[in-house]
Amino acid sequence: MKRPAWSDVEQFPAPGRMVGTPVWVPQVWTIRLPAGLHWEAIRVHQSDAVQALQLLDGGIGPVIANPYAQICFFLLDQFDEPWEATRTARLLRHGTVVAVPQWHVRSGRDVHWAVPPGRGATDPCDLREALAGRRPQPPRALASPPAKRRPQP
Repeated sequence: MKRPAWSDVEQFPAPGRMVGTPVWVPQVWTIRLPAGLHWEAIRVHQSDAVQALQLLDGGIGPVIANPYAQICFFLLDQFDEPWEATRTARLLRHGTVVAVPQWHVRSGRDVHWAVPPGRGATDPCDLREALAGRRPQPPRALASPPAKRRPQP
């Protein structure tokens, strides 16, 4: 088995399509696909996406991570319900282009699959609840207490 070209990118030696991978997932190059053609895309800030992934745990569909832009795209089956945008999550309009990585790229500094396709689909209601039910941020550390004055001799 050959060593991967990049140490931080998970690569598989066998070429070809992985079983259960949708036909729109590229095999060779990262391609740009418009939202609304195969799926709806919810754009989420990376910190909120990580928390949503932890809350959703196993019941989740494909998620594309872009660490450089610090965003994730939750790819959902097409739905007709209105999506309420939040401060860090919004539904992309049909035709908005999303970079879709090769089926085998699962980590790295560029666009990759945070959750690979072929595992199922994310329920929009569950995603909305996971984004709304964010865990509160830990309180910021306060400045160190003022130094005590030394007694005067």
